[in-house]
Amino acid sequence: PECGDITTAWASAYSYTEETLTLRYAQAVVPTQINIYETYNPGSIVRVSVSDSSGANSAVVYEAAPQIVETCPRVLTVDISAVAFPVQQVTIELDQTDHSGWNEIDAVELVGIALP
Repeated sequence: PECGDITTAWASAYSYTEETLTLRYAQAVVPTQINIYETYNPGSIVRVSVSDSSGANSAVVYEAAPQIVETCPRVLTVDISAVAFPVQQVTIELDQTDHSGWNEIDAVELVGIALP
């Protein structure tokens, strides 16, 4: 709930790089939303994509230029309506080249409809 350099949050090895964070989920869902909890220097996320368990189906669901965001912590909410396949992987791409420090991500929530 607070902004800061939190030791349990994900951070890249260096604060001035372009990075990729890939998350795999045990339960596949048809996604409706992704919530990314940024707890330090938010605004580096430039692309979010989703894919199925095999990687055969994928889609970019968010793209933006990196920016300095004053609101911290921040929940970046990505609403999804155009993906109809079950998703088990979320990939987040970050561009920290113009930020003053690490972008830290505490949690990534994949919201969707589970298949029977």
